Order: sequence, then structure tokens, then C-alpha cells
Amino acid sequence: MSRQSGGLGPLARLLRPFLGGKGGNPWPPFWVLRQEVPLAGAEQELEAATAEIMGEVQRRKPASGTFHVTTLRLDGGDHLFLMPLRGPAGLADLMSEWNRLAMEVGASRWGEMAARGNRAMETFSLRVFMEPPGLGWRPEGAPGLGDRSGAFLFDFFHLRPVAEQQFGPVVRELATVCRDRVPGGFTVLLCTAGAELPLVVLVWTAPDAAELQRREEALAAAGGAAILERLEGLARRRERRRGELRPQLSHLP
Repeated sequence: MSRQSGGLGPLARLLRPFLGGKGGNPWPPFWVLRQEVPLAGAEQELEAATAEIMGEVQRRKPASGTFHVTTLRLDGGDHLFLMPLRGPAGLADLMSEWNRLAMEVGASRWGEMAARGNRAMETFSLRVFMEPPGLGWRPEGAPGLGDRSGAFLFDFFHLRPVAEQQFGPVVRELATVCRDRVPGGFTVLLCTAGAELPLVVLVWTAPDAAELQRREEALAAAGGAAILERLEGLARRRERRRGELRPQLSHLP
């Protein structure tokens, strides 16, 4: 039986003392990742529908300063949308922003645009992630997930439940290897809802695909590839996807 949850899983519960909330530190960053898989042969139709919707977003410029959409095209033609949340309960606020946009555009036109995209889609998923404190590493001033990096590499680790407590220490080893050897570092995302848990994602970014390849080579030369293989040994399944930023389909800060 799959485990899906809207709350914190066992790995996240280990981090509870470091999390924010009422009376504590600020919440760590939370993200929604929406992935749209086009029907075979319908990639251009999905792209056109996405461009139409995001064109309305760019023209209307939502009032909230935290409403950002980073749109990527993944290998295989999928679209991946990264949207920041204001804390673990921020999904409702994000949906309110989208609903307000739909009202401004008009129900009829918004419905037509959404229907056009739905007809071109085979499936979609909506998952909520947090950036757990103390895992991953980025040098000061390096671009984050919502910034204008041009190339992305996602390593999805679908962990075996018994391996959750082993994952954190191995990721910290990877962070140690990256310091002073791999420019840009990497971000860790811990899924809290919308997928079979536990799911942890490592995200690598760079200005372009060539620089991302150089960073991968630097990581391998520093022993990082062997650490990633150890992480893979803790997983039921590992999935690696590459993405490129589509600024014309994004609403960036």
C-alpha cells in the first residue's frame, strides 16, 4: 500500500526542532511542483496553451509579491512549474491567487484556456516540498530554485521507509564534498504531500546546460558520484530528469 500524506513524514519529523512556526523561527522554504505530461504528439499544443495562460499572468502581475512561477521544459517534453509557498499551509493562499487571476480574466476565457491545456495533457501531478534546514548546500549568493538559472538537474529518490534516517547523514557527506569543489551547490527538497512517501529530491542548477555538465564532472571527480550511488542504494527507485528554464512561460521575481 502506498503512503501518501498531507503532513510531515518520518524524515521531516526528525527535523521538527529546526522548523519554524508560531513562536519559533521562520518557516523554511516550501514549494509546489506541478508536472504536466503531454499526450504523444501534443507537445506543441500544450506549450501554446501554457503560453496563453502565462501571458495573462505576466500581463496582470498578481498583487502578491510571493506569487512566482518558474516554468521548465523537462527532457521528454513535460512541463514542470515551481511555485513558492508561504509555509506548509500556503497551498490555499496559492490557489486563491490563481482563482483571483481567473476571475480577472473572466470565467469563459479562463475555462477555454484551461480546457485547451487539458486536452493536450496525458496526466499531471501536484506535489508539495520543503527545503529541510541543514541538508544541501549552496554558496552565499548562489541562485536558488526560483531564480533565473537556465539549466536544472533533478534526482528523485523514492526511499525505502527503513532508509529514511540514513539518508540525511549521506546527503551531508555530499554537501561536504561539494564545498569549494562544485560551484553552485545543490538544494534538497523533501516531499510532504502529493506523492508516495518518502520522496527526496536533489536539485542542481547552473546558468546553462554546458556549465551544468561541467559541475557534474567536478562532482564526479570529487567523489560525489559514489555518494549518489550510496543514496540510490537507499531508494526503491531513482529518477533523473533534466530541465531548461522557459522564461517566456514563467512569472519570475
